[in-house]
Amino acid sequence: MPYNKWDPLQDLISLHQELFGEGPEFGITESPGSAWSPAVDIYETSGSFVIKAEVPGINPDKIKVEYRDRHLVISGERPARKMEQSRKYHHVERTYGPFERVFSLPYNVDCEAIEAQYQDGVIEVTIPKSEENSRKCIEVKG
Repeated sequence: MPYNKWDPLQDLISLHQELFGEGPEFGITESPGSAWSPAVDIYETSGSFVIKAEVPGINPDKIKVEYRDRHLVISGERPARKMEQSRKYHHVERTYGPFERVFSLPYNVDCEAIEAQYQDGVIEVTIPKSEENSRKCIEVKG
């Protein structure tokens, strides 16, 4: 029977991120007022972080991307379709209404250079890394 080895360091890192919202990982939260939530992929390249969100059926002018206090917020609304009375619907799965996805970002991002592009129902947000916020050694004078 397979088992998972306990890693106490990983537990501490997870607890720290939950308490303080810091760390290299992206924290993801949902807005309680959201009717639905688009699926996302998040990956990192050597020079940036990239978030891709599936938002088919939404006009790109109706999607809002903003940076607030180390958080990237993607929001918008998929307009409800009018159900035609002449049709007999057997099953409806597509959801409509507002959505909001909030992503906690690492410290080493250049918030002034964030870009968003929309193509084929997918919004791609590129968040460049910044060298300014990287670690540096401080000389102790005495």
